[in-house]
Amino acid sequence: MSDLFPMSHAGLCAIAVKWLKRDLSKKGPGCDVAVSEVKTGHNGETPDAIGWRRKDDERMTKGTDRSSLR
Repeated sequence: MSDLFPMSHAGLCAIAVKWLKRDLSKKGPGCDVAVSEVKTGHNGETPDAIGWRRKDDERMTKGTDRSSLR
């Protein structure tokens, strides 16, 4: 943590999970399930936050990592 940006990585991940769960009516993705720092099994990558929502039997994935926040 720095004085310029006092939030921890874990704090930012918690904000990302909360945003992923935000309802569509509140301009969020409306994910039913959202988690942070979970290994995906795909090349050992660990996204900061990832969420899933169900829409008419389709699975939709929303995720973010550090590179997308720049």
